[in-house]
Parts: sequence; structure tokens; C-alpha cells
Amino acid sequence: EIVPTRQKGEYVFIQFGHNDRNYNKAERYTDTTAYKEYLRKYINESRAKGAVPVLVSPMNMNAWNGSSVREVFCEGANNYRGAMLNVANELKAPFIDLEKKSVALQKRMGADYCGKFIYLGLEPKEYPNFPDGVSDGTHFQEMGANFMAKFVCEGIYELKSNADMAKL
Repeated sequence: EIVPTRQKGEYVFIQFGHNDRNYNKAERYTDTTAYKEYLRKYINESRAKGAVPVLVSPMNMNAWNGSSVREVFCEGANNYRGAMLNVANELKAPFIDLEKKSVALQKRMGADYCGKFIYLGLEPKEYPNFPDGVSDGTHFQEMGANFMAKFVCEGIYELKSNADMAKL
């Protein structure tokens, strides 16, 4: 359930999918049919409380085929971006396409740069919490997190023709 203290005029930014796509982990996997049901539920519960739901597609992971970016949230049965866009259109909910914005960043910066400065890629002994280093294609360095926040702000601005979004 959406937080019971939600009030009229508040905004609920809805973004999930990263942990849902791995069908090898049955306890976490959610197919796109169920994913869409959850999105509808969050939108409808938000609206019932007088809040404005805003869908934000999952940002892309740092996944590459050679020099080409893989759009893992658009692939086959894991097309969570497409599922979210369908629900946004169906329920006329604002949609921020963080997936496409993050892919454009990856294409501009390249795999090596993204792996070191955008996503959590650390050399051994570079950071005390990761003494052996880490290569994490899901979580972000500070720079990557700042880019994602910037892209959400851009998305809000791009939705200014929507009366609810124009208030932001």
C-alpha cells in the first residue's frame, strides 16, 4: 500500500525493475505482466490519496556487447521499460524515460569511462569499504548518481505541458 500519510498534491515517483528481471532468482523475479499490475496498483493508490504518480523507467545497467550498450530493461521478456511505458499511456500517468537518458550517457562516455566513473568500479585498495575492489554494473559512483538525478529533473521539465508536472 502507498504510505497512508500521503497527502493531496504530493508526488509519488515510481521506479523499480532492477531486482525483478533476474529469472534465475525466483524469490525476486517478476514478469512484465505482474510488473504492470504493480504499476497500476501504485498509480491507482496514489491517485486515490490525491497524490500525483510519476513513472520513472529503470536506468540502464552498465552492460555492453563489445562497444555496443545493451539495454537490459528493453530485452525480450525483460522489457520493463516498455511495460512501464504501456501502463503510463494506458493510465495517462507522467513518464520519465530514465532508461533512454542513461543509455545516451553510456554511449557518450563509453564502457571504460562508465565502468570507472559512472558505475561503482573501484580498484583494490582504492576505497576502504571495498579492499579487494569492485565492479558493479548496477550501483553508481557519486558522478553517476548526480547524472541520474539530473536526468529525472530534465524529465520533469520535459513534462511541463502536464498541468500536475508544471507545478514542479
